[in-house]
Amino acid sequence: MRIFSSYKFPLIYFVICIVWEITTDYLLQLITDGMPEETSILYYNWNGYIFLIITGIIFYLRLKKEYTKQGKLDKQYRYLFSRNPNPMFIAKLQNQRIIEVNDAALESYGYTRKEFLNLSLSEIHSTANTTNVDSVLKTVKNKKMVSSRFLHRKKSGKDFSVSIISHKIDFNDQPCSIVLAIDINEQVTNEQKLSEAYNIERKLNLTIEKNEQIIEDSNEVNRRFGEVLTKINNMVLVSDANGVITWANTSFEKFTGYTAEESIGRSAIELLTGSKTNRETVESFFRTAVQPGDVFSEELINYTKDGKENWIEVNISPIYANGKLEGFISVISVITERKKQEEKIRALNEALRKIAWSSSHELRKPVASIISLINLAKGMTTEMELKEYLELLELSSNELDEISRRISTAINHVENKYM
Repeated sequence: MRIFSSYKFPLIYFVICIVWEITTDYLLQLITDGMPEETSILYYNWNGYIFLIITGIIFYLRLKKEYTKQGKLDKQYRYLFSRNPNPMFIAKLQNQRIIEVNDAALESYGYTRKEFLNLSLSEIHSTANTTNVDSVLKTVKNKKMVSSRFLHRKKSGKDFSVSIISHKIDFNDQPCSIVLAIDINEQVTNEQKLSEAYNIERKLNLTIEKNEQIIEDSNEVNRRFGEVLTKINNMVLVSDANGVITWANTSFEKFTGYTAEESIGRSAIELLTGSKTNRETVESFFRTAVQPGDVFSEELINYTKDGKENWIEVNISPIYANGKLEGFISVISVITERKKQEEKIRALNEALRKIAWSSSHELRKPVASIISLINLAKGMTTEMELKEYLELLELSSNELDEISRRISTAINHVENKYM
C-alpha cells in the first residue's frame, strides 16, 4: 500500500510528535500550575492517551482513504482488464494454469469462463507452434516482457495467429503472467498473400527478364535475317493470311518499281498479275486449307509497275504461330532469261525435227536410186549400158548433193535464228 511506501506520512507523523511534545508540556505546566500533585500526574498520564487516540484516528482516516483509493484503482484496473477489446488472461507461472480471463478472450476463443479457467497456457496453443511455451514463461519469470507470435487454437479446433505481449505480475499474492493476445490472423494472411504475390512477382520478373533476353535475341536474329532478306537478289514478300503484303525487301522494290509504301496493304495477286498470268493457280493455294510445311511452287508471268512482262518462279510457304496461320512468305526468282533459252531450245529442237523428218524422206529417193543402179551396173556387159547407168548415177548423185545443200542451208538458218 502507498501508506507504507510513501515518505511523506512518516515525516508528517514525526513533525506532529515533536510539535505535540513541545506544546503539550508547556500547556500542561500552565494548566497544572497550583494543582495538587495527584491531579497533575493524572493530566500528564492522560496526555499520552490523548496522543495515542489522536494519532490512531489520523492513522485510521489515512488508511481508510488509501484503502478507498486502492479499491477504486483495483476496480478501474479490473474494468480495464475485463472490458479490453483485445483478449487478455492471467496464468500462474508455476503451473501455467489460467486463473483470470476477460470477455474479449471468451468471445475470441469460444470458451465459457468456467471452461477457460480450467485450461492451461499449453492447451490454447496450437500443436503447430515452433516456439516453446516453457521458454517464454522462463523469460517472463526473469521479469522480462515477451513479445512474439504464436498460433492459438479456439474451442472449435481452428488455429489462428496472435501477437503475444506478456509480462510478470503479482496477482492474488502469486507470481503470474498477464498475457495480451492480439488477433493478427488477417494480418498474417495478408502478409502471406503479399509474400506469395512477391514470389509470383519475382518469378514473373525473372520470366520477363528471360523473355526480354529472348526477345532481344530474337530481335537480333530478326535484324540479321532482315539484313539478309534485304540484301539478297531474290525478291521476298511477307503477307498476312489473306495474301495482303505486310513487308517487301529492296530487291522487290528495285525489280517491280513499287515502293514499300505502295506495296504494303495491297494484295500481291492484284499488284503483280496481268492478262497472261495464271491467277487461278495462285488463288487456289490461298483458298485451300494450308498446313504447316506446305509449299507452293510455280512458274508464272508477272508484271512490273510499268507493265513489263516477266517470268518468275515463286515459292510460297505458310507462317504459323501457336498453331494458327499468321501469313505467308514468298521468295520470287526472275526466270525470264531462262524461259527464253528454254523457248529457243524447244523451237530449235522442233525445227531440227522437221528438217530431219523432211530430209530423211527426200534423201531416201536418190540414195535408193543409186543403190539400185549400182546393183544393175554390176550385171551390165556392154559399154553402152554401162554409160547409160553412169549417167543415171550422176543424176542421182547430183540430186543427193542438192538435197544435202538444202539441209545444210536449213540447219544454218535455224542456228542463226535460235542460237
